[in-house]
Amino acid sequence: MMIKMRLSLYQEIKLKVSHAGCFLVILLGILLLSNFTELQAQGRIMGQVIGTDGNPVSGATVFISSQQATQATISNAQGYYVFLSVPEGTYEVKATRRGLPNWKSSVQVQSAQTHRIDMKLGESPSGVVTNAVAVTSTSVERKREEVKPGSSPQTREKQQKEERPIPAQNQVASSQPNASVINAPQPKPVDNDLQLAVEQAQREEETLTQMENGAASMDTQVDIIGGMTAVYKNITYPRDAERTGIQGQVIVRVYIAPQGVISRLDVMKSPSKLLSDEVVRVLTEEVQFTPATSAGKPVIGIMTIPIMFKLKQ
Repeated sequence: MMIKMRLSLYQEIKLKVSHAGCFLVILLGILLLSNFTELQAQGRIMGQVIGTDGNPVSGATVFISSQQATQATISNAQGYYVFLSVPEGTYEVKATRRGLPNWKSSVQVQSAQTHRIDMKLGESPSGVVTNAVAVTSTSVERKREEVKPGSSPQTREKQQKEERPIPAQNQVASSQPNASVINAPQPKPVDNDLQLAVEQAQREEETLTQMENGAASMDTQVDIIGGMTAVYKNITYPRDAERTGIQGQVIVRVYIAPQGVISRLDVMKSPSKLLSDEVVRVLTEEVQFTPATSAGKPVIGIMTIPIMFKLKQ
């Protein structure tokens, strides 16, 4: 009798464990499908910032904002900027550089598409930019697999040329019926310098993912030179926000490159775009950072910064 009870108890426990295992597998599958769907629903925005004289502008702040997301980045030495993960939607796009005129327009981002937008400061187009350079990675990955590690330099050089994304014409309809549509029949291709900027952004994103998952160890973290005092003393309360009674906390996450400059900025929370824009301006133009270090060397790091806007009573 005792043996039968033990067998029955064992079978019941085994059944519960089996059901729990099935539940975990199903839950994992749902999470993976959700992440895959989210990635599929994202596009990319990239391009070059140039000045009124036609030369590349480095250190320009480029930021995109919508109800879905607000992100910012800084143009590199060749004037290139890259946003790798942009949710679908229509975004306001701006480029600013102290001492130079601004650039402003809109772009309609579609999933799995790369939108190239070159910005000449002071010459903002009207309407919604819908240029898209369709880039697929399947053929690139296949070519990488076909080339063996021991291949000759000539073979590897040929492979690198073939791996460059091939632009394709892509017509996209504007979601705003009253807006004019800027739709170039032949978008400018992704040139080598821009591709290098994309690859650099991809490497940084992989490193940041490892950091967020706790895989990378740091000796010191990112810090603001002068602390939060340096941030608040440069904040100017936007007049429109003050007039309409807008206040609250803006929370941003900044990604600081080893050189101590912002490589990316995400607005995590904000009561108003007016306040977000002011925070982006201050952090990209007025504040300096000390980069994180690992093994005694500067590395890319992350810092979350809360900034409170409060009206005087």
